[in-house]
Amino acid sequence: LDDADRFEFREQYTGLDDLYLDDDVDFLTWDEQLEYLHFLKGRAERGNADEQYKVASILMYGVDGVPRDIETSVRYFQNAAAAGNVNAIAKLGYVYYAAGDELHETEEIADEMAVKQFRKAAQKGDTYANYALGICYARGIGVKQDYKSAFRYFELAYNKGHAEAGYNLGLMRLLGLPGIKRDVKKAEAWFRDGAGKNHLYSAYQLGRLAKYDSCSEAVDSFKKVIEFMLLGPIQSHATDLFSRRDYKPALYRFVQSAFMGSKSAQYNAAFMIERKLGVEGSMMSNASEIAFQLYQQAESQKVHIATMRLADMMYEHGAYEQASEAYQKAKSCGATEAQFNIGVMHMTGKGLAMDYHLAKRNFDLAAQSEDGYIPSAIAQCVLRFCTPRQALCTLIFDVAYVIRGRMSYEDLELPEKQVFQRLIWEELERLLPQAKRQPIVANLDMVLLGILCVALLIVLAKLRLRRLTANTPEAHPHQD
Repeated sequence: LDDADRFEFREQYTGLDDLYLDDDVDFLTWDEQLEYLHFLKGRAERGNADEQYKVASILMYGVDGVPRDIETSVRYFQNAAAAGNVNAIAKLGYVYYAAGDELHETEEIADEMAVKQFRKAAQKGDTYANYALGICYARGIGVKQDYKSAFRYFELAYNKGHAEAGYNLGLMRLLGLPGIKRDVKKAEAWFRDGAGKNHLYSAYQLGRLAKYDSCSEAVDSFKKVIEFMLLGPIQSHATDLFSRRDYKPALYRFVQSAFMGSKSAQYNAAFMIERKLGVEGSMMSNASEIAFQLYQQAESQKVHIATMRLADMMYEHGAYEQASEAYQKAKSCGATEAQFNIGVMHMTGKGLAMDYHLAKRNFDLAAQSEDGYIPSAIAQCVLRFCTPRQALCTLIFDVAYVIRGRMSYEDLELPEKQVFQRLIWEELERLLPQAKRQPIVANLDMVLLGILCVALLIVLAKLRLRRLTANTPEAHPHQD
């Protein structure tokens, strides 16, 4: 952190944002990245400004399998900027500042060109451009050094959520630079806000100031910095291995970081062990127990998605009351899925009192988010259909859980008198054994899309038939 007291363009690796693995997270191989870039280039060449910006960003930094190409990157940024992409205008300014020598420009001319682009983007309200102008005025890049102007631009960027700009505001108050009144309390407040947004340098400065007033806050801040500095490279390597589907060494490094106290590594190790990715030997037999313990460790460090996974595991193993408590805790942290699952539990009477009104209320709340709208809409349709038929309602949701592999046929509690349900389960187990369910679930979206296409074709064919029938002479007989 040698440059913690300097104003720098920090585009990468400044934050402490943790990557949490998820079933929806997918990584591209080198060949896939090249193919993706080729696809983007095709769309960019047809004048799509957003795709031009994406291609330029990839070529600006270079990624695995894609070499860095500044000159081509600038061409794409210029095209996107000409088409009105504000992000491209601001990023073009940064390219002039950071890589002016590669563009065969002198430092003075490159800096002036950078400021010109930053001003143009700032006038259009771009957050990064305001932050960049603050840096330029603070350091005298392409303009005369002016701390008051720098403070004003940093404030504009901070008000739009830019954490690094907030850190620089705190730094200017802490140092009492020319034209800026020194105010340690205001500086500490800005650093605290930045640390809350997982900003590395803000956490470091907060620890330095807070150690005189609050040891616990200082320890928490320094812990964030240590985790990033020491465990960051290990976890970065683990994520890279996971992206290449090299699961065994990836799991080893996540576990290594987990035992050193990293909350994201504890969650990621649990995620891999629960799905038995990279798991071998004796760990196979008690993978669920190990995953559960690691999720608990992550939850103790306020990883809210770990709370959600603990609730899911409790539900899957029949501990419905404990699951409902965990779902309530996850719901208080804003987890839409937890809200939906509480509705299901009220609907089926598992772990919570059966209450259709509360079930509908939870479905309505879950539907307010983008991810929860479709599942909630389907659940409400089931609720309307099954309200007078509770046995059928429970059966529908149990079928869904069994097909998704969340529970097995043996885990279900079906009284002997429910002969009809038992016959259904036996047929389901015979027609869809465990080995066949996963591919079906994986391709379910394509199956649904195919069904919708077929239905659309049928509707179009019927409409066309109706029009043809309406135009025949028999449809309009002449009257004498």
